[in-house]
Amino acid sequence: MEIPDYWAEARLVGEVDGRRRVVRRQGWSEQSPLEAQAHAEARARLALEALQAGEQVPSLEGKRVYGEDGMPIREQVLARTAGMVVTRNQYGAQCLNVADVLFADVDLKPSLSPAGEFFWNSLQRLTAVGALTIALLQFGSRSWGQGCLWLFGTCASVLVLSIIHGLLARGSKAKAAHRRRTQMKIAMVAGAQGLRLALYESTKGFRVLALNRTLDPVAEETQKLFRAMGTDTAYAQLCALQRCFRARLTAKPWRIDLQRPPSRAVWPLTGERLEELKDWVAGYEERAASYAACRHLQDLGEGEVDPRCAQVQGVHDELCRARTDLPLA
Repeated sequence: MEIPDYWAEARLVGEVDGRRRVVRRQGWSEQSPLEAQAHAEARARLALEALQAGEQVPSLEGKRVYGEDGMPIREQVLARTAGMVVTRNQYGAQCLNVADVLFADVDLKPSLSPAGEFFWNSLQRLTAVGALTIALLQFGSRSWGQGCLWLFGTCASVLVLSIIHGLLARGSKAKAAHRRRTQMKIAMVAGAQGLRLALYESTKGFRVLALNRTLDPVAEETQKLFRAMGTDTAYAQLCALQRCFRARLTAKPWRIDLQRPPSRAVWPLTGERLEELKDWVAGYEERAASYAACRHLQDLGEGEVDPRCAQVQGVHDELCRARTDLPLA
């Protein structure tokens, strides 16, 4: 896990195959702006030398937030404590970053039971295939009007069935049943893997935290756990890329009737943009204090709590307000 406090950019100009080329590279440091600048200049020199040696490397390097292409996480660092880093993400919420204690969010997407999903998917396919077959037969017999009507009916019937399926999946009974099934699945994963997991309620589903052992975000074991629990694929990929787990600690601004921060520029900000962000943060933090990011429900599975996991859980639960009755956001 690498989350630097300081960022810089270096620009070098040199000749490549008799032509003038400009190279820009980012640099970073946890120590000082000067060290970040020196790192940027060193990376720029290496890039220019690679170009001059005939290698195919990009001249410019974009400012990426979430560690793509080997870059560290680029967010404002708010605090460092005991191997944990609290940052502010692009939409203003605080996030906990930790390299060795698993967090995973499992969102509840509208869904019926497996049997219900099979029935509706089969019904849609059979309806579509049947109507389309009749339409093609009508076209084959040169009954163009009838063929067009059946073709229109194919589209209309599939659309109507999709709408009905969506309404059923979003019903209160279907949501409650889906929630129970997901909770049971997470409990089964905990039992099968010998894990003790803290289960939290979130706005759109669940959050889990491993309690009885530390894990490596890059390890295949961890990625299998993500898949087994139904964790978002993009999150699992980012954990491996960034070599850390992340958990949002404060409310999403649009859930507490606030707009996103005024400046969408990548950190670090300076001048007017930085002042705008400071003003926005003051109002956001005041309002976010009345909400929790998640709420502790129960522990699943067995096993003695690992001291490191307990340490991370203590920080997480306090900053998330996970042991309160505040509304979730």
